[in-house]
Amino acid sequence: MLGLEEPLVAFLATGTLLTEIAILAYVLVAAGQRFFDLPFSDKFEEFQSFIDRRYREIGFGFTLLATSGSLYLSNFLCWEPCRLCWYQRILMYPLVVLFGMSLFLDNDDVADYTLPLSLTGLAIAVYHYMIQFLPALQSKGCSITSVSC
Repeated sequence: MLGLEEPLVAFLATGTLLTEIAILAYVLVAAGQRFFDLPFSDKFEEFQSFIDRRYREIGFGFTLLATSGSLYLSNFLCWEPCRLCWYQRILMYPLVVLFGMSLFLDNDDVADYTLPLSLTGLAIAVYHYMIQFLPALQSKGCSITSVSC
């Protein structure tokens, strides 16, 4: 490669971290808005309205970026994924096709198909994070080959 590995990996990692922070902030504000009269409720409702109108485009963009990033890391940088990474990928890769087809066919009920895959992948991802930060949860059978979580 042209020496772009480190900046690209840093970009993907930073993007993932910022996305997770944004999602956490969104969930906290949504919960706060439910129980309190927040001063920026109008702006938040506009943002929710935007998400409701464009969730298919947003979902397609995120899943396409995540799929491209995982393929780049494993196929170009030869980083071997662990077992939990494989499970997450198995659930993520079809989402690109599902969101893409929903955009192509202008089908709004794609959430019926993507939500179960996304929530299952989220549960695996949360567990994956937990075992990385809490070594007591790790087991020796975490990897397909020699790759550890």
